[in-house]
Amino acid sequence: MFAAATITIVARPAAVRAQEYVVAVAEENVRARPNGAKLGTVRRGASLAGLGEDGRWVKASLRAWIWKPSVSAAGSRLTVSAPRENLRASPSAKARLLGSVLRGARLDKIGERGRWYHVEHDGWIWEPSLAAGARAAGPAATRTPSSTDAAGSAVAPSAGRADRTVSVETENLRWAPDGRRIGRLHRGADLEVLGTRGRWLRVRTRGSFWSASAAGSGSARTVKPASENLRLAPGSEIVGVLDRGTALKVVGRAGRWLDVEVIGWMWAPSTRSLGAGAKASAAEEAAARGDGAKEPRGGSSAGDPGPGSVAEAAAAPEPAPAAPDGSRAMGGATGAAPAPPRTLALAAPLRDAPGGKLVGHTLAGGTVVPLRTQGDWVKVRLEGWMHADGLAGAARGEGPVTVGAVVADPASYRGAEVTWRLELISAARADSTRPDFREGEHYLLTRNAGGEHEHVYVVVSGAQAERLGKLPAFTVLTVRGVVREGRSRLVGNPILDLRELVGRPVAP
Repeated sequence: MFAAATITIVARPAAVRAQEYVVAVAEENVRARPNGAKLGTVRRGASLAGLGEDGRWVKASLRAWIWKPSVSAAGSRLTVSAPRENLRASPSAKARLLGSVLRGARLDKIGERGRWYHVEHDGWIWEPSLAAGARAAGPAATRTPSSTDAAGSAVAPSAGRADRTVSVETENLRWAPDGRRIGRLHRGADLEVLGTRGRWLRVRTRGSFWSASAAGSGSARTVKPASENLRLAPGSEIVGVLDRGTALKVVGRAGRWLDVEVIGWMWAPSTRSLGAGAKASAAEEAAARGDGAKEPRGGSSAGDPGPGSVAEAAAAPEPAPAAPDGSRAMGGATGAAPAPPRTLALAAPLRDAPGGKLVGHTLAGGTVVPLRTQGDWVKVRLEGWMHADGLAGAARGEGPVTVGAVVADPASYRGAEVTWRLELISAARADSTRPDFREGEHYLLTRNAGGEHEHVYVVVSGAQAERLGKLPAFTVLTVRGVVREGRSRLVGNPILDLRELVGRPVAP
């Protein structure tokens, strides 16, 4: 049973500022070139000016303030001399943190105030980590030479190219045509076509993968758990699920996330060509069209129209009167027809108020109905269908996934992602008497902040254990993690592998 949901949210309009981007993930690396040396990081919400593109990489500039004693100056050119220094929104140690730079990074000075420099920081950023406004028309973006992977070997310039995309809800990725499944990709996942065989395509896809779930070292890894998510960017939307043993090629790293490539075979009718007017090879198109009624392996063969550009509105009628908050209704004066739906050409962040809290993202091709404007913000209604279970916050229609539910049905929830509020009790390190942990593994002993106060083990890194172990007992942590075990063998407590802490710890 499906239920319709209407959600009212606020989004920056796609054409507010040309060539402007907003960082849409918790933290993303800034590099000297695509997949090149790391210069520093930028944080969610930081505004960047786009300077150029290379495949799925964007060269962007961040304006920020940096502490003078941490840099050496040669005219207007600055070089970071500290091991790592923060970039802030204004010249104050208490100002909002926009990111950081590493020793050796070059900055352009555009001003100074007291013991602070106002600087421009340029570098390359992985495009899926950005929510972008409309791009300005103009000369083609500058292209750079091919980059190198984590092991130093050359990465072909085509590594970021997308020829096709998955056009069905989900489709299997296989080791060989009609062979063993190595994963599943969701609608919208990008594919680079490497070859064809009948109605099958040999494809390469790329995404972010949680490093703790990758076995091996260097650039050649494999999926370690029974299944693990492949994401568009660190911590962002899931574009697929990979099965145990699937080969991964590591081409970059962002904190505890790996930027990986995966190669496999996919049923051609479950994909479509990308780009307005783009022409795929004759062999590829013949494979996608095919003859006969053979069904795709693992997904519907129904096509999906490509995302278009933002729909052009009709000639604007007389503006509607302003509301007390200064906003105006879209679609003309009172009594006029509402504004037509708009199709987003690019992804955009969604906020609960102009300049407010980030509540989600729209994807290219999504449809919104403009309701009101306020300055350079537009209030929109996002309309679509979702499963009724989603409104309750759980996949099983029983409300949010609780600690008690996992304990009661551990097998069903193994590998599930959960977000729980937990009270910290202590930090510890596993020894050989604890069969559910690797010897020497760090973990937190916590208890559920609500419900029946069940105890939960949270596996963390050594640095996290040291830092969090210093917090007072019963500090409340909101953790996002993956269920390793619903009931540990020794004492029956759930075990989570920590993905991230959500928000700040709350003192008891």
